[in-house]
Amino acid sequence: ELEQDQKYFEQWITTYPVLDSQPKEGKDEMPTVCLISASFRDFDAVGNFIWDGWSLLKRNGFSVEIYSQYCDLHFRSFSRNIKELVTMPAAELAKRTLFYTYSIYDENLPEIADLPCPKVVYYHGITDPDQIGDVDEHVKKMCEAGLKDLSRMSAFDGLFANSQSSLREFRQYYHSITQCVNFDNASTLPPLVAMQSKWAAVEADTSLLPKKFSTSKILLYVGRMFPHKHVEDVIAVFAEYNKKDPSAILLLVGGQHPTYFARLQTEITKLSVDCQRQIRFLSTLTQSQLKAVYQAASVFVTMTEHEGFCIPVLEAMLFGIPVVAKRKA
Repeated sequence: ELEQDQKYFEQWITTYPVLDSQPKEGKDEMPTVCLISASFRDFDAVGNFIWDGWSLLKRNGFSVEIYSQYCDLHFRSFSRNIKELVTMPAAELAKRTLFYTYSIYDENLPEIADLPCPKVVYYHGITDPDQIGDVDEHVKKMCEAGLKDLSRMSAFDGLFANSQSSLREFRQYYHSITQCVNFDNASTLPPLVAMQSKWAAVEADTSLLPKKFSTSKILLYVGRMFPHKHVEDVIAVFAEYNKKDPSAILLLVGGQHPTYFARLQTEITKLSVDCQRQIRFLSTLTQSQLKAVYQAASVFVTMTEHEGFCIPVLEAMLFGIPVVAKRKA
């Protein structure tokens, strides 16, 4: 099992470039880079960022360690518990540089912020709690607490945000909490992805697609289904288009929150029976299945109100699919 996990985890290393600006004689003196995330999960924006960063750093000869508190089983042999890091002897900490990812409340943040070694934070963006509404009270409280804890970022040596809108959002919340005018040592750093070579290495699996898909226009949505994504608006867009092209199909790909999913099902029942038959939900897919879906799609539609970055938009562009989105950052 661990050997299979190792192959899965390392499959993208060769797709990342070598950015070898460090003299060879200085390699041994480079600190170990610690990539830290409260959770480390597959098919997740933060999780993908962690192992994309791991791959890039490993490809360039760095020593890298991953620390998390909640971890998918098949990443268990690559991730250490955050508690190991915060209790590490000072002599060992001195050999490390911390790269901490932040996207929601993390109970370990106070201890990480106090660690006496170089550290930077990468801000993925935190969803506005009002966008979540009453769908998930726990997640709403986690987002509220996460925003309040942005005041602790002053303990870090620098901050990166994954987009200009995330950086604006961070500065807005940071100012409202701390009353500080700005956070000067902050800049944008887009997600570390070698997307073209990564997808080229994936073989498409079309077994999930019925034959009639090849002759129909396919409207595609890819992403987690949660209130701020406004998937109900995607369904409404499709319902209008379906009046002009009854053979068109809507594919909704991604993890489904049970409460929000029930609401989407209620919205679908308001449509004509013929239109309802053309809407398909697909839960989490393999990379091979997802590639086949992208290749079959005619247009990518997202009505999301809040994103840190939205990788699926880039993926759609890579596959040459037109993108329809709300005019929001």
